[in-house]
Amino acid sequence: MSRTEAFLHYAEENPDEVLAAVDDKTDAMIRELEGQQREARRSLRQAPPRRTTYTPEQVAEVPF
Repeated sequence: MSRTEAFLHYAEENPDEVLAAVDDKTDAMIRELEGQQREARRSLRQAPPRRTTYTPEQVAEVPF
């Protein structure tokens, strides 16, 4: 019996243990993704940088 077959056999006999192991990783991944989503929302709420306005004299000083 291969390792894969042995694992599948074990998983069939102990589904609660397999689900518990997967569930722990899933919860951690969900928490990480929720944190990323919160950070993305925060960054979108920030006001865009103000545009600098120049006086006609400042524009005239530009060398091109």
